[in-house]
Amino acid sequence: MVKHASRFLALTAVRFAAVRGARWEEIEDLDGAAPLWRVPAARMKLAAAKKLDAKNDHLVPLSRQAVELLRELRGDMHQGRENMHQQDANMHGLIFDCGGGRMIGEKSIGALYDRAGFEGRHVPHGWRASFSTMMNEKGADGADIERALAHTPKDKVKAAYDRSARLQRLRNLFQDWSDMLVGI
Repeated sequence: MVKHASRFLALTAVRFAAVRGARWEEIEDLDGAAPLWRVPAARMKLAAAKKLDAKNDHLVPLSRQAVELLRELRGDMHQGRENMHQQDANMHGLIFDCGGGRMIGEKSIGALYDRAGFEGRHVPHGWRASFSTMMNEKGADGADIERALAHTPKDKVKAAYDRSARLQRLRNLFQDWSDMLVGI
């Protein structure tokens, strides 16, 4: 499960805490044309007052690779389960469940990278820096990159007036990123 969480972390460039707490009910339109992960504001790195407002949810358009991973996990979850009630209950649980409704450990992905020989060279949060660096080098729009990373805009006036989600632009950005990661 940790390897899957690591892959999802890389593909989405979110904070590790968001992946640890990711729940199936946060995934929208997984089998449709515009799959999306809606990370609740309550789990985001925000001021306490902003955590209470759903308009501050972080919207992460899912790349084809992220969708494939989630479909694989969903399929694995249903294999061998005959009780539909149990399946439905699990679809509201953690995506990266270590068993018994437990989240993967706080240091699990870092330990995975250490065991793979990346100790001192790569950490889970490093995906965010890599995403920003590589997409900036590729010439992607800086505002889109910052929005993808859920960074608070520095220009407060512009932020107050620009309420666009830029979902299609972000979808393209995450697809480009995912294609780079898997070498397409």
